[in-house]
Amino acid sequence: MEKAVFFSGEGTTFSGSVRTPARPELYPETLPALRLLARRGFGLFLVTPELREYRWFKSALNDRTLSLGHFDPERPDAAGWLKNHLSGGRESCYITDGRYLKTFAGWNFKIVLVLSGCGMDTLVSAGNDLKLLADVCRDIYAAAFSAAAGG
Repeated sequence: MEKAVFFSGEGTTFSGSVRTPARPELYPETLPALRLLARRGFGLFLVTPELREYRWFKSALNDRTLSLGHFDPERPDAAGWLKNHLSGGRESCYITDGRYLKTFAGWNFKIVLVLSGCGMDTLVSAGNDLKLLADVCRDIYAAAFSAAAGG
């Protein structure tokens, strides 16, 4: 795979949690953002150690044309998986509201922080971690444009 966009779920692409009784809701900009990235040739991966969250997210998208992968950053061979599956690490991107920020920084990805979810708190408390960020965007749709633009 030449390039990929990895993105966290809760806070980045949907509000609420699949772990609580309150039903999570996709942000309205999530599906258009993912479609834009897919049209630009990016592989799409939801970053979560929970298979239940991945299944819920895929079902909530309700779009059979989008190919969506699952990436568990807590699996023991996560770094090896990335190395074997991504030939264009510099063209790959991680979009997050702060979840797994330092994990992806270690893999030399472009990291885009979204201000949805915990993003504003992450930005305020980032300190030295600000240098890890390639961009800060209002939501995932703006982040999709940033990812597609490269850089």
